[in-house]
Amino acid sequence: MEYSKIKNIIIAILLLVNIFFLAIFIIGHTESGKLERQAKEDIVSIFAAGGVSLDISKIPKDVSLGYYKLARDTGAEKLIAETFLGAKDMTSAGGNVYQYANVLGEATFRPGGEFEILFTSGKDFEDSSPKALLSYLKNMGFDVDEKNVKTEVSGDAATLTFSLDYSSLRVFNASVVMKFKAGKLVSVAGRRPASYPQYSDSAVMNVSTALISFINGIKELDPSCREVRGVAAGYLISENAPGSFELLPVWRMEANSGSYYVNGLNGKISAIFD
Repeated sequence: MEYSKIKNIIIAILLLVNIFFLAIFIIGHTESGKLERQAKEDIVSIFAAGGVSLDISKIPKDVSLGYYKLARDTGAEKLIAETFLGAKDMTSAGGNVYQYANVLGEATFRPGGEFEILFTSGKDFEDSSPKALLSYLKNMGFDVDEKNVKTEVSGDAATLTFSLDYSSLRVFNASVVMKFKAGKLVSVAGRRPASYPQYSDSAVMNVSTALISFINGIKELDPSCREVRGVAAGYLISENAPGSFELLPVWRMEANSGSYYVNGLNGKISAIFD
């Protein structure tokens, strides 16, 4: 048999094999989609039985959440202080509060990730657009959510609020607020993860389990809840022991009666007071 015919036969066999595996993938994907749809419909029915409406379109796709410990990184704090102020020398204000100061202003950092920078006479920026400031913050290690920037302008004053992420998910209680006056930056404040998160092996509930935990507990916490309008995965910076902080996985529920967090480790519900 000629070499070209053997080659064509091998190519045909490989093509058939690829088609076979593609068919298996499509069938499996279709069945998986049906199971996911059925699971969502079951959750909607459970909510309805509990007197709470939930549109199936509001149930997001499952995401991979982890549980992380935070160990304070004073080097990252120094980088922030040096970038904004040029200040390099740290002093202790007591209670694990550290400060940097010079003629340009003062920066204060607290153990839970809270920080504040005040400028003596303001800081000039050649470009204070949201895009430029996003890049500026990223260079200091801030994991900024580019799609979630809030701008408020009043006269010659402007306030820009940048939300922070971890692994493309919101850290709900972390942000950076930059205030400008007459074109100059007068203050920066907010909260950030105090260090790069360190993974800790713990079972984290998926969206279905979180929703079941919510419907099982919300009537006791708030009987006025009648409708869930949004569900989102994310994290909270939380103190799990005095001076010890974590990045806690949570599911945020938006309802007619307010907003709530479902703890991704134990299913406990807590109301949000923004």
